Amino acid sequence: MEEIPRDKGTYILIIKCPKNVLFKVGSLGTIMLKNWDVYVYVGSAFNKGGLASRVSRHLKYHDKKTFWHIDYVLNANTGCRVVTVIIIPRRKVEHVIAKYFSTMFKYVPKFGSTDCKCPSHFFVMEHISLEEVMKNINKVLTSLKLSFKVLKCSEV
Repeated sequence: MEEIPRDKGTYILIIKCPKNVLFKVGSLGTIMLKNWDVYVYVGSAFNKGGLASRVSRHLKYHDKKTFWHIDYVLNANTGCRVVTVIIIPRRKVEHVIAKYFSTMFKYVPKFGSTDCKCPSHFFVMEHISLEEVMKNINKVLTSLKLSFKVLKCSEV
């Protein structure tokens, strides 16, 4: 994968799971992720270390403390992995994108959004290909006039 920029900004994680997984996500309760769906998480990194630090943490699947909802998904037990990262450098548009996505896609209520008014920051793309997911995201980001960079990770 290309180097992740150190800039602060917004990011989108595209996630696949190699098998169906059922697990508890803190106070949200139990969720099930299916291996034929694609999952999309929208986050931001405006603290020290910026995008490089935050995204690298999400790509580390072992030996990390569960802090954010997404940590429950991206751990050694689920097998779910980030297959693509989309970086929107120097823009705080996490909530704009999440609200837009919530009008278009199914989502897990309050996932990643217990501290804001967004319906969710975790979206479920049911029964569509990764290529189709990328086309949909590209359309949204382009319509919002956002510059972005796509970084490929490993396939699940």
